[in-house]
Amino acid sequence: MRRKMAKSTVGLIIGAALAVWCIGSTPNAAAADKLLIGFAHVNMNAPYYVAMQKTAEEVAKEENVELVWYNAEDDELKQVRQVMSMIGKGIKGLLINPVTPQGVKRAIGECVKQNIPIVAIDRQLYGDYIAYVGIDQWQAGYLVGEYIVKKIFPDKSKVVWVELQGSPGGPAAIGRGGGFHQALDQMGGGRFDLFYYDRGYYDRTKGMQIMEDAIVKAKGQGVSIDLVFGHNDSMVLGARESLKRAGLNDVILCGVDAQKEAVKLIIDSDKPQYVATIVNWSTDITRIGLKTLIEYIRTKNVPNYTSPDELTSYSKEISDPTKYIKTGTVLVDSGNAKDYYNPNAVF
Repeated sequence: MRRKMAKSTVGLIIGAALAVWCIGSTPNAAAADKLLIGFAHVNMNAPYYVAMQKTAEEVAKEENVELVWYNAEDDELKQVRQVMSMIGKGIKGLLINPVTPQGVKRAIGECVKQNIPIVAIDRQLYGDYIAYVGIDQWQAGYLVGEYIVKKIFPDKSKVVWVELQGSPGGPAAIGRGGGFHQALDQMGGGRFDLFYYDRGYYDRTKGMQIMEDAIVKAKGQGVSIDLVFGHNDSMVLGARESLKRAGLNDVILCGVDAQKEAVKLIIDSDKPQYVATIVNWSTDITRIGLKTLIEYIRTKNVPNYTSPDELTSYSKEISDPTKYIKTGTVLVDSGNAKDYYNPNAVF
């Protein structure tokens, strides 16, 4: 079944997976007369980011623009150098998924000095930009936490859980983790006990390794793990592999992003182990963000922003609430998972 769009009229473009893991690309000399757009990736270590790159290249082709891109590999200083390099190449606009909101401040300031418009996607950004495009990160975590408390563990006297965290200092990790904790604290009645946590940087292999460590520690202390929450689905899918090897197939799993493998697991069982995720498709975010940037460069049209009333206080604090284009933040569970599953999706 075709995926639904989440609060967006932009069509979802589906393509084959793109195996792009290099540090960056350079503009084609034959296309020197085209509008040159820079794309600063935070990382390329998960399908989420690969789908971003694929979508950016599709939009660039549709709009007849040239795309130059770099992969920061979660390194703030590297991202600053890469943005400065793109400025030197003559970019007319910058699409950026920042490592942290403030880490690229110097490079953003240079873009502003040279009148290069900026659109941030996926992770919020401090500074002067045209728009931020993404989900409400705090709301995403809160919705999953609320679901876990009310639907999965409404009566259990004690719930032992593990948290797979994203990148330290990043708005996605702070928002998703903070929202989830808030929901458990507000509605869980003190029943939820965080047993183990570590940073997995949104990487599936790291999620698997963290889960292995948690299982060993739990076994040594005679503790039974009930729940795993990850700041993205990719890490949780890795954790599931470790749980499966340990014979722990009843541990409840939940995450964020609505990665197709996670959605399929929600669909496949009457009583799924993977119970919930949040729509956060990098294809949607990238398409909207790049289209918004290109249109602004060509026409100076102001984007259609989301009303600040629809944002949580965290999202208002970390980015300009008057320049927010909110996508999705829809909870996916067994009741609607089939509406959000496409086996041919890149992500």
